[in-house]
Amino acid sequence: MNKDPRKEFEDLFLQSQPSDEEPLFVLFGFDCLGCEDIIWLPVENPSQVEFEGGKPIPNSSLLERPPERWSEVFGCIQCGRIATYAGDLVRPFAIPQSLMPRFRACADVYHVVFACGEKGCRSPVSLHVDISAFHAASTGTGTEHAVAALRSGVFDDQMLPCGHSYQRIPPERYRVTRVTTRMW
Repeated sequence: MNKDPRKEFEDLFLQSQPSDEEPLFVLFGFDCLGCEDIIWLPVENPSQVEFEGGKPIPNSSLLERPPERWSEVFGCIQCGRIATYAGDLVRPFAIPQSLMPRFRACADVYHVVFACGEKGCRSPVSLHVDISAFHAASTGTGTEHAVAALRSGVFDDQMLPCGHSYQRIPPERYRVTRVTTRMW
């Protein structure tokens, strides 16, 4: 459903309660279907909101959401839920410039491909994880953190798209790529 851009901007900025002096940026995320924690989506260059007369100028390109057919599998590092998220669950957030460094630390998304660990299955699994929680707890590279997140136990017994429960596999069997650009 397409909303009126002016109404959508008003709603977005009423929620964020921006100050008149601080620039705002539009970022995207969705609520985890398990714990409702926000899963932030990566963005290379966040869009800054333009203001005129103290009010945001509606710009529908800033609020461009994924197409209807978009969907991706994400694993939530907070609760372990593995689920497929459709484009209609993605929503914009107005983030003040002062919080942008915190966002950059939060949206550290990796795409991980591996084979199901169920004996005899070998179905390919493709999912995304946000590994920001592992940065504070350990040293190493982002790919090492992504594998550590998957092997931490938080995802144990979660259902995979192939119908089997997630099982930890040897670290060398995960293929990991960092996602730094918009996913649609």
